[in-house]
Amino acid sequence: MNSASPDPLTASAVSEEPVLGQVLADAAVTFGLIASDTDRRTLVTDPSTGRPVAAVPVTLPADAERAAAWARSVHPAWQGVGIRERLRCAARLRSLLRAHSAALGPVLAHTCGLGPRDLRAEDRAAGAVLRRHTAAARACFAGPGPYGRLWPGARPARRGRGAGAAPVVTAWGDPSRPLASLLEGALPALLAGSTVITRAAPRLAPAGAHMLLLAQAAGLPPGTWQLAVSAPPHTTGLEAALAAHTDRTAPQCCTPPPHGPAAPRTLAPGLCVVRHDARPRAAAPTAALTCFARAGRMCTATPVLVVHASLYEGFLQHFLRAAAHDYLADDVAVPAEAERLELLAWLDGAIADGARLLHPGLAQDATGRGPFVLGVPSPDHVRPGELPTGPLAVVTRYTSWSQVQSLARRTGGHTTVFTRTPPARLRPLLPSPPTRHLHLNTVPRPGLPPLTALRAITAAPDPGGEAAR
Repeated sequence: MNSASPDPLTASAVSEEPVLGQVLADAAVTFGLIASDTDRRTLVTDPSTGRPVAAVPVTLPADAERAAAWARSVHPAWQGVGIRERLRCAARLRSLLRAHSAALGPVLAHTCGLGPRDLRAEDRAAGAVLRRHTAAARACFAGPGPYGRLWPGARPARRGRGAGAAPVVTAWGDPSRPLASLLEGALPALLAGSTVITRAAPRLAPAGAHMLLLAQAAGLPPGTWQLAVSAPPHTTGLEAALAAHTDRTAPQCCTPPPHGPAAPRTLAPGLCVVRHDARPRAAAPTAALTCFARAGRMCTATPVLVVHASLYEGFLQHFLRAAAHDYLADDVAVPAEAERLELLAWLDGAIADGARLLHPGLAQDATGRGPFVLGVPSPDHVRPGELPTGPLAVVTRYTSWSQVQSLARRTGGHTTVFTRTPPARLRPLLPSPPTRHLHLNTVPRPGLPPLTALRAITAAPDPGGEAAR
């Protein structure tokens, strides 16, 4: 792993979009940011065209061990610079990220499949993550008193150095929200004085390489933040190696997404509920956004949509209009080829079992990219664990709240409810777990609160092992 000193931004400044991802990946290897000492590479294709855009290096289990050893060797120096210098480094990264947003756009579009609308949203989300986490770290670590405003359970360190965080932390990145997820996983640990190894899918590697090059230009020492590219058949071995050689897993919103080309969904999809006291016309566009944003890939996606019978017809009319007007467009994310084929095969089976395809017709969507709205007779016909990843909404109606509760026990951690019922009265009506994140009348926002992430990073280790993700 080379830690040479030439300017990484100069090495990655290439204007030709088709080769930009390749140049970024190669530059990251040159500067030791991608943990790979082999010539083994995996191909990244453009989700929109299927055209190859980069061949990125793969991290093997042995590479992960060497990366962890390098991170552990540079940890004392990074911990020793103090919280104020780490905050200044984060501020410089925020400025560089803003300045390079135009260069990052083609990378995210060609590798992660984000459309112009998604690129604008991702740019705002990345800026918000940097702003909120640096503000939380400043309040917690740089406040008055010998150790800042530490919370119970945090391990104190010397004055001005922040809390005593784990030396090496492993995180993961989500290709559906590449910049924000990279920062959410790494930033709390870096601000607390830890070093980070981020595990990423191959299609996230070029964007991750650009992010790490910017971080190094902002003043992050070599080896402090590295990228481990996880690709079959080494995914399981890499996860085991990182778990064995790092000290803690970064707290993040949900479990990591699948890394295989057509891997099954690793967690149950979210649930969207339109109660009897909701406003259907106002709820429909927001519900469409929760179902179809980023091609339904985010952990906050709620493809299971259950509507009270008294509002079903009116809501469905507004929902289908929102799906047609907002998501049959060229400025939104599209599913990758493997996701699209899996989704179409699942739709054929569901229609054969009696479900109705409500949107779109074949004349509207000859590409098979969706979004797709499927109607089923009752909540009992919904099988959340079998739903594929993609721009999909399975809509049904309910007549009693017990049907919603039964469905909530089979869906994931994010539940969105449209209602005029106060939260204090609604929360006891939903099972917890599995409902860990309840969102009322709004689009779910992925990620953990900054204080929660910082608290988990700096807390003393559990006697039984790592802190839970």
